[in-house]
Amino acid sequence: MNMKREALIALILMSLFLINFVSADIFLVSQPKEVYNYGDYLEVILGSDGSDGKTTIDLVCGQGSMNIYSQYLHLETEIPITFPFSSNFLKGLTGECYLSMDFEGNIKKSSTFLITNKMNVDVKFNREDFFTNENISFTGTASKANKQPVNGAAKINVNKIDLESIVPVEDGKFSGYILFPEDTKSGEYNMEVYVYETKDDQTTNFDNKTFSLTVLQMPTSLEISSLDGVDPGSEMTYSAMLYDQAHDSMEGFPVAINIYDVNSQIIKSILPKTGESSKLIIPKNAPYGQWNMTAESEKIAVNKVFYVRENKEAEFEITNRTLIIRNVGNVPYDKIIQITIGNTTKIQHLNLSTAGSLLLELSAPDGIYDVEVNDGDVKANAKVSLTGNAVDVRSPYDNSALGFMSKGFFAWVFVFIVLGVFIFIFVMKVYKKKSVLFFDGSLPKKKEEGKGGVVKLSSPTGPGTPYNKHQIEYVSSEALPSLVLDGEKQDSSVITLKVRNYEQLKSNRSNAASAIEEAVKEISENRGKIYRKDDSIVGIFAPVITKKFDNEVSAVKVAKKISELLNEHNKRYAHKIDFGIGVNNCHIIASKDRGKLLFTPVNNSISGVRTIADLAKNDFLLGEAIHKKLGAKVKTAPHSHKGLKTYAVLDIVERKTDDAFIRGFLDRNKEYKDNRPRFQK
Repeated sequence: MNMKREALIALILMSLFLINFVSADIFLVSQPKEVYNYGDYLEVILGSDGSDGKTTIDLVCGQGSMNIYSQYLHLETEIPITFPFSSNFLKGLTGECYLSMDFEGNIKKSSTFLITNKMNVDVKFNREDFFTNENISFTGTASKANKQPVNGAAKINVNKIDLESIVPVEDGKFSGYILFPEDTKSGEYNMEVYVYETKDDQTTNFDNKTFSLTVLQMPTSLEISSLDGVDPGSEMTYSAMLYDQAHDSMEGFPVAINIYDVNSQIIKSILPKTGESSKLIIPKNAPYGQWNMTAESEKIAVNKVFYVRENKEAEFEITNRTLIIRNVGNVPYDKIIQITIGNTTKIQHLNLSTAGSLLLELSAPDGIYDVEVNDGDVKANAKVSLTGNAVDVRSPYDNSALGFMSKGFFAWVFVFIVLGVFIFIFVMKVYKKKSVLFFDGSLPKKKEEGKGGVVKLSSPTGPGTPYNKHQIEYVSSEALPSLVLDGEKQDSSVITLKVRNYEQLKSNRSNAASAIEEAVKEISENRGKIYRKDDSIVGIFAPVITKKFDNEVSAVKVAKKISELLNEHNKRYAHKIDFGIGVNNCHIIASKDRGKLLFTPVNNSISGVRTIADLAKNDFLLGEAIHKKLGAKVKTAPHSHKGLKTYAVLDIVERKTDDAFIRGFLDRNKEYKDNRPRFQK
């Protein structure tokens, strides 16, 4: 009986124990949040039914697990648990995680949550391409994965040039600017933006973004490349190069280049590209000294001085029995030349001014001779047929005193004869005229009916007129600069046609050359004489040739016609003629020899007309001297170029003076109109 009672008591106690064990439980009153960043706190409440027992909680993530709570519970029903998710605590655990709870072998899991050290960063720049002298401003926002704003710092780094800037991040916002060094090379650069948070000197959360920016080329300097010194008659190569902030070349940009001579006269203006080479032919007679070259591109202007050296050079031309020596250099030609005729050598001491020339006559006993001229640098030779008594070289204007006297004597005799004949004819005409003092009262006879009023004029050349078959008039269109000793000082009208692209047209072999020749014919067709030099053609209207003293209107009309012909060519053809025409009056010492005009300019007056031609742009301009003489015969518009007055012709006033004179005469003498007698009784 006692044994049954003890067994029953034991069974009851065991049942009570089992009931208590089964009912013991733990749980989470509040589940973890969905996302945690490093630096956050895990805050949960562990619930229990008050049972006693050992409880452990483990943090389980993909990379591993760690125990975060271990405690023996005794009658507790709610236990708050807080854990810091710091770097030191987590030791690198990130990703999808959960809490594993163990109460006396009874295991439960929490909901999953994310632990991360990442954040979301967005950065905006004010521009993606920029110059090095411009600030690059930026603004950005940063938020953690748990949607909380970042409080930390942002580091902007350009590794390629070791550029770094750090700005604070407050409440998830940051801003600032960076400035690249001025000599940074152009190109693309990667800019890294690193945003981070720290706690206890440990980086908790961070994000790294990379952006691409472009540094542009900024022109900083312009350099002219050319020789420092050039020889006249040579070709100079030059170019201009633009450089950026890193002194890297910038090719293909337009650059305006102007070249000035020693007198600040513009010689050439072109618009090539940077890096392109251009060429300039320095004429043999280019003025020596310091020339200037300017270049401008991208608002940067520079200049370079180069030196044109002296050139003492002459050109020898042997034509028939004449040796013409021209100074083609840029300084006076004061050299000794050797002239060899056959086996005989003559020495001449020369001193020719710039652009001067000298004409020498060669003579020798009749025969054909090898003639050579040599100044040590330039040599010319030709086979020439000569006549004379002895080998000689002299100027055709060199005469002995007797010759001069005899020539002067006969000249004066001729002048007096012409003057006497003129006076005799004038007196006879006056004598034969009817005078009012001898009027006899008779009336002029009326014209007979049916008869016209035609007066028959006879030619002065009749059967009785003597004719000299040996009288020959030499005709030539050439004007030759020379030292004229026995000429007259005359005020002459001069036209200078300057073709600026003469060398280019010559090398292209275009039809422009024939167009120029056709236009220049206007000079000779209007009784002018032509002198050619390099890229200029000079037309001279001297009284000794034209037989009249007022040649101004003729010169202006010829210049206008030449301008019209050349501009008409430019409208029709691809090869344009870049020209300018100057017209002015000049004083020259002139004489006529075998149809040619020999002349010596006075005070470089003809070179002044060339200066006017340089100023004209595919048109013609008048100088001040001819403008004064023309007066109201032309309508003009004044211009001024660095103190030099010129005039553009607007219109040429055509006045028919003969018609006006006749009409005035008839108006004053009405008796000729109505056939009434001049005097009545």
